[in-house]
Amino acid sequence: MMGSQVTYFTYHLDRIGPVLQRMIYFGALIMLAFTWWEAWIDPNAFQSAMLLRSIGASLLLLSSLVIPRTRSDTLLTAVIVSCALCSIGCVTLSYCLSPHNKPFLVSALSYYCVSVLVLAPFMNASRVIFTYLAAFSIINLTLHLTHSVNWGDKSWLSLNIHLLPLMTFSAIACIRLHQSSKQQYRLYQDLHQQATLASLTRTLTRQHFAEIANQLWTNAPKQLCVAMVDIDNFKRINDTYGHLVGDKAIAHVAKTIRQDLRSEDLICRWGGEEFVILFQALEQHQAQQVSERICHAVDNSVLTVDEHIIRITISMGFSAYRQQNTLSTLIDEADQALYRAKNNGKNQLMVMNVK
Repeated sequence: MMGSQVTYFTYHLDRIGPVLQRMIYFGALIMLAFTWWEAWIDPNAFQSAMLLRSIGASLLLLSSLVIPRTRSDTLLTAVIVSCALCSIGCVTLSYCLSPHNKPFLVSALSYYCVSVLVLAPFMNASRVIFTYLAAFSIINLTLHLTHSVNWGDKSWLSLNIHLLPLMTFSAIACIRLHQSSKQQYRLYQDLHQQATLASLTRTLTRQHFAEIANQLWTNAPKQLCVAMVDIDNFKRINDTYGHLVGDKAIAHVAKTIRQDLRSEDLICRWGGEEFVILFQALEQHQAQQVSERICHAVDNSVLTVDEHIIRITISMGFSAYRQQNTLSTLIDEADQALYRAKNNGKNQLMVMNVK
């Protein structure tokens, strides 16, 4: 009813999705490059390192497949983080098998710590803490099980003195970036509402309505019906109670109309006290029934302002698709039916061009 609005997940995925995929591809490339480098300086460790890093690279590439297919931040982060953690285990183990390369372990793992920042919009505090604690545990557990280092000795301390600050600062940055992403999306929502919704009625602006309606007309004109709405005797309300009450009457009618519409239907403040409703994917008789129900709902409602009880009625004109050339023609025909409803006594629905 309010038109299409981008969700938080889609908004950020469209922005970071390509960057995230490139970083995953880059990480896999680095892993394979280290494999060939290790083969050059330590041929004896080539087979095991090749296998482990190939598994790690494959896990990274596998996680990238979920990016364009998922519509859930929970699934996206779960898949990518799980694959990354398994890959971290493979990388750590591959370095443990080669004493020549062990000093470069922190350099290799730092890429993982920093790369998590790309996922920051989807990483709330609990996910960040879990991810970094899991990575830290996997690294140290792998080192201990392979007897590469003993907990508490100089090698273990040296590794963690370099690794812990990096992981801590990365985690803090990830949480701050997540908060910033939330604020950015809230700002986007505010700007989107200001550009697409009329502040008084919370209905679509005429420009935004035209954009959506013209797209619907291009895709499936046969499924469209239009109803024009006009508040009866609105000038008398303004003259009797003032313009502030007149604004409340407009807002009251808009709210009453919205309550009978589906999320697929569009409502727009056409101008002054007039509204346009666009029904889609409804049979003509169904859309007409909804229009009649709206007319009765407004008639049965009461607007109370201070001590004044104001009865409001509306007149409606209805038109359905019957091979009109343009959407404007369909709206004009609904407007003609509205004019007939006004001249026929108001507080009613007039129908034009329904088979």
